[in-house]
Amino acid sequence: MADEKKHIIPIRSLTVKEMRELRKAGYDPAFADKEDSAAATTGMVDWILDNVYGDQITDDMPYSEAFRVATDTYALTYGRETEIKN
Repeated sequence: MADEKKHIIPIRSLTVKEMRELRKAGYDPAFADKEDSAAATTGMVDWILDNVYGDQITDDMPYSEAFRVATDTYALTYGRETEIKN
């Protein structure tokens, strides 16, 4: 089985400006109410894919890979870099 943590796209942390924009849009799962957490996570994934990796994400990319790119980016932003292996 292939290593699921390897990405075609290099993962990076969000900048302060990007994180502020993500929060302003209401998509930071860390600040979502319990009943809104799924919507916040979905919004966060879409926001990161569009605003950070927009030119690198293609419509034919498997969603599971795009989802990992976005969630690993979010985790790296919060300092969980030991879990992220590019």
